[in-house]
Amino acid sequence: MLRSFSTGTLFRLPDDVSPAHPVATAQVPASAFDSPTRTPPRRAASLDDLRSYATARPASRRAVVIRASSECMAADRVRTIDPVRVDLASALRQVDLTPGLARPRPGTGNLDARRREVLECMRACAGEAYTADLGKVSDVGQLRFAAEMSSPTLKCWESASRHDVQAVVVAFSGTRMEEADDLLCDLKSQMAHPHINPLDRRLPQLGHVGAGWQERWQAEALARRGDGQHMAEILAGYAAAARERRQPLSVSVVGHSLGAVVATLASFDIANFLGTSGAHGKVSTYAFNPPRLGLKGVEDTYRRALASLAGPQEGALRFTLRQFTRNMDPIQSVPLFMQHPDWADGTHRGRGGTYAAEARGGVRIVTYNDEAASRVNLSLNHELSLWKTAIASGMSDAALHSLFDGRPKPGPGAEALRMSRRRFFLSLVDGAPGQCASGAGGPPRRSGA
Repeated sequence: MLRSFSTGTLFRLPDDVSPAHPVATAQVPASAFDSPTRTPPRRAASLDDLRSYATARPASRRAVVIRASSECMAADRVRTIDPVRVDLASALRQVDLTPGLARPRPGTGNLDARRREVLECMRACAGEAYTADLGKVSDVGQLRFAAEMSSPTLKCWESASRHDVQAVVVAFSGTRMEEADDLLCDLKSQMAHPHINPLDRRLPQLGHVGAGWQERWQAEALARRGDGQHMAEILAGYAAAARERRQPLSVSVVGHSLGAVVATLASFDIANFLGTSGAHGKVSTYAFNPPRLGLKGVEDTYRRALASLAGPQEGALRFTLRQFTRNMDPIQSVPLFMQHPDWADGTHRGRGGTYAAEARGGVRIVTYNDEAASRVNLSLNHELSLWKTAIASGMSDAALHSLFDGRPKPGPGAEALRMSRRRFFLSLVDGAPGQCASGAGGPPRRSGA
């Protein structure tokens, strides 16, 4: 037995391998929905891996990586989610458009599984947004990729007319290191610039936001797409189609890193634009590892402006901002002297879990904070691929309820589970506590970087 003191990982050497030879660990191929330059973490061994290792002949044995954190999950939770096969429009109708009232339909599985499917599809869209070649972008969640509405830095997916909801997903690209425009956008955002809604200049403003964020969103909003339409005309068309079919309108705005903060800004403007036009439904934002948005005061303005348009009446446009952050991610602490729309008053720092801030009307801002993946390689904590494991198995049921239903987060002991012999064994092997923190999975496995 050998233990890596940098990662806490226990390695078992096969009988036919001497310590002088390196031992290969199980590797998972990169997902097509992650950014092109990002490598996913290595897979942790399952109980089946351990059983196979014990029964295999010595010559066929391979190294097994044991991580207790990856086993801190309910036995019935989803292990992997294929975003291509998910019916995203139906899932959104079930868990996002009818919060607190959703009930499982026959054959659709439980609500927690549907919530995980929605989150994984949004993570997949954030990864696809990095792809500059529109011919290589995949359909996600059985939604059609609308290449005519897309650009190298913005991707759009839309539902077919047969669905009972008009679903649209807009994803913004994060920073591509080979693109000078992306790097320049990041640099410009160190300075603040007055915010103006490019969809309608008469709508509420946020004050001063990162100049690069504003320029990126304004360029996309004013660009001509499809039949020469601007973004405002396209959004108005989606709202009109939903009214004509008597369907709710679901607009999901997604992004990672640079794309996350642009999505946060764009969704504010989109919600105000659709709200004043009388659209019914919901605008939801999924911001993975977002940088800061604007100068102090932006957090209060963000909520107040949206709350003024959302009414309590049935069918009014509602808004939710879901932020996914990770401890020791350096990007979420820049630009300096700027603020996030809501950071739960800083109470979540250093802890895992879900923290929500309610506002009037149908507006809600919720942050899910995960544990650090590495305390040495801080850039690893910014990887989009880490959220795949967190979504599939790391998030607790209570966290999922908070993300979608707005229910209060249970107390620390609300989900305490009896420790199984398997988890107890793995906790001893890995040297970690047998129980994971409520609301968050343990730190994901480091990638080979």
